[in-house]
Amino acid sequence: QVSATITKYTLVQINSSALTVLLKTQPEFIRVTLPATNLNQATNLLLYKVNISGNGFTLETSDGRTFEQLNSIVHYRGIIENDMNSVVSFSFSHEETMGLVSNNEGNYVLGELENANGNEYVYYNDKDLVPAFTYDCGTNTNNSVKPYQQQQNNPAPGLLSTNCVDWFYEIDYD
Repeated sequence: QVSATITKYTLVQINSSALTVLLKTQPEFIRVTLPATNLNQATNLLLYKVNISGNGFTLETSDGRTFEQLNSIVHYRGIIENDMNSVVSFSFSHEETMGLVSNNEGNYVLGELENANGNEYVYYNDKDLVPAFTYDCGTNTNNSVKPYQQQQNNPAPGLLSTNCVDWFYEIDYD
């Protein structure tokens, strides 16, 4: 079924005991090795732990239950080893692991296979999707934008706020 939607891919199984240790210890730094894709060599990722749900994050379910902290999920960001033009983001949980690895070759995605038993994943470059993923921007480009001109009397740019924007998501039927 995968070959009907992706032309080149690698099937991956995640070591469940290593995942359990990762979720329990949540180390500040990890190295993850992804298997070779197509004719490329295995990819080493250098990742550091991040808290993407800080500043009072609360999950509220439709039946009114609230969860202030989701300890069973850990998020990491980083780079491909020796590739300073790369960016990597991974989220690990007992339910699912997902990742995005971007570099000059494209955007590689690690995602769980549909109807999998929790440890079967597919690793692919999104340019290999069938049909090819296309995006159509609906921005009106008829309005011209004036070029930026810095005013000499403006103060130097600096920090204007110490707080990040808070987000609110409402999700139905998900």
